Amino acid sequence: MSGETADRLVAEVSAHQPSSVLDIGCGWAELLLRILRACPGAVGHGIDHEHRHIERARQNAKQRSLLDRLSFATTLADCEPHDLVLCVGSEHVIGSRSEALRSIRPLVRPGGRAVFGTLFWQEQPLPHVLEDFGELPELEQLISQIVDLDWIVERRSVASFSDWDTFEYGFAADWEVEPGRISDQAAKYRAAYLERRGVLGFVNLTLTRSDG
Repeated sequence: MSGETADRLVAEVSAHQPSSVLDIGCGWAELLLRILRACPGAVGHGIDHEHRHIERARQNAKQRSLLDRLSFATTLADCEPHDLVLCVGSEHVIGSRSEALRSIRPLVRPGGRAVFGTLFWQEQPLPHVLEDFGELPELEQLISQIVDLDWIVERRSVASFSDWDTFEYGFAADWEVEPGRISDQAAKYRAAYLERRGVLGFVNLTLTRSDG
């Protein structure tokens, strides 16, 4: 997501002033840190199986004087329920989409929220793009599936072209050989992205538990 989208999402979830935040697949913990900065009374717990990501997250937290309000782990084992649970583009850490949504549910305290970010098809993909990403639902099918798993969809925010460009071009930039020179790997990645731009969609859903 772009910085503007992140700011909007943080404003929405921090309005409820969660006291504890769990980020599954936290990476460098950018979103988690933004939420902690917006919620001075909150503590955070980040999960990532990559130790190098956790180390970078620690450095980011230290630079923002937030390290004393954070803890990290590489698995969800023994994880306590939280007021806010983030699982943005990281359902694969748990399993399938359905498995992730079922596993997250008991980690959200009654009255709490989850932010679940996942893929869907905005348009019919070309065969080789479908092969790369597999079967995905359309957006309304996705919403129905989530409701059937006893969640209430409170908000939804579909990634814009700007969000996608920020992510994909930033990702490809890691493969640049030197400033001003595009590697073959980066060029191929960008070409593949343009084939799925506007076809592959991503949505951030703010969910609350349906408790009967």
